[in-house]
Amino acid sequence: MRVLVIDDDIVYRNGISIAAKNRKWQPVACKDIETAKQIIQSEPPDLIISDCLLYDETVIDLLHWMKMQNIAIPVIAVSASDDESLPDKVIKCGARNFYDKLDFNLSKIYEELEKWKV
Repeated sequence: MRVLVIDDDIVYRNGISIAAKNRKWQPVACKDIETAKQIIQSEPPDLIISDCLLYDETVIDLLHWMKMQNIAIPVIAVSASDDESLPDKVIKCGARNFYDKLDFNLSKIYEELEKWKV
């Protein structure tokens, strides 16, 4: 199982990647939406875990692009933003779940990985 981890914070990105490896997932990581799109097109993952706010694009941009491309990969969105409307926005755009980045701990990461395991 492949999981794509998208985050501009290298520590967070590496932490989720290590957690995925511990559960026998194959993590692929990148820091921006443009690179994520290339990965999705060339070697589609089974799950995407993405920060919401990345450089010039957001996970909402990725979700819209995926919908236009007819790509149906589950997306888990995470953010440390204090924007209270953000969870509703990303869920309405197609994310399967949203977590406050500060609360997205190892047990929740493992729970999500197990939930999407085929």
